[in-house]
Amino acid sequence: MKMDKTLNEQIAEVMNNSSYSEQKKKSELKKIGLRGKDIYAISMLYKVQQTPAPAAAPQRTRTTRPAPVFHTLGIEMECFNVATDAIEKMHAKGLKVQPENYNHTTKNYFKVVTDASIRGHRAAEFVSPVLTAKEDLNNLKKLCETLQETGAEVNKTCGLHVHVGLQKISFETYKNIFINYSLLEKAIDKFMAKSRREDNNQYSKSLQINSEYAERLARSNNYSDISSLYYDGRYFKVNPISIERHNTIEFRQHQGTIDFEKINNWINFITKLIEFSKETRLEIEINDIENIPFLTKKEKQYFINRAAVLG
Repeated sequence: MKMDKTLNEQIAEVMNNSSYSEQKKKSELKKIGLRGKDIYAISMLYKVQQTPAPAAAPQRTRTTRPAPVFHTLGIEMECFNVATDAIEKMHAKGLKVQPENYNHTTKNYFKVVTDASIRGHRAAEFVSPVLTAKEDLNNLKKLCETLQETGAEVNKTCGLHVHVGLQKISFETYKNIFINYSLLEKAIDKFMAKSRREDNNQYSKSLQINSEYAERLARSNNYSDISSLYYDGRYFKVNPISIERHNTIEFRQHQGTIDFEKINNWINFITKLIEFSKETRLEIEINDIENIPFLTKKEKQYFINRAAVLG
């Protein structure tokens, strides 16, 4: 008499099927009655078990790591108390910086525009040109240093916005970014200022939507499907309509800062989230920084320290 397969045997049969994609395996696990945390735990367990031990490197052989992906970036920094000679000092450091009336046109230099949402004397928004290589961040660093040296400040009306070019991002990755960010949002909130958490800021609202909308997001087939789910235009932690005007995905949650280290660490977080989203779609909410799956131990500790400072 043929015995029914045990649950463990069914799981092994699914996870060891080399013809199944990761999403297919998760779908099959659901069919045999597993859900949420169980599926996630099993997926992680099999990844560890099936990762081969590194072979000993041959003597006198040097291996090289693949070059990290650099997505094109656009940075918008809001601040106030900008010194009257700040731009002159930036020019002295070789930076191309030009004051302009408020506009949404990307230039090949740092433009300085007004922004009515910023409260404070001599308020301004510094908008970078398109940054196409890691070396371009050096100019952003010089600009931040000059703002700090000349006494510029930020307050809770200021934000930091990061645009990422979509040239290297498929629609499925784009959709996964929204899903993954929403499931990571409570962990991300912990290393943001209180004014940028949950739904506390009218210019960077929560991506967490009700279960019906979350299901519609998962089923979306094009960019318009996603933007239609968010009723208030661009004012979300991840902007669902910047693709229409700029062909970018804009991350809006971070509080205002002119500290290059903070900006660079946030750029690194975003980049890692995007790369993670190319292969993985989270299925359960992650509430703690320690459990963010794509950060190194050192990176997690940086954000844990930031959370402790922000309270």
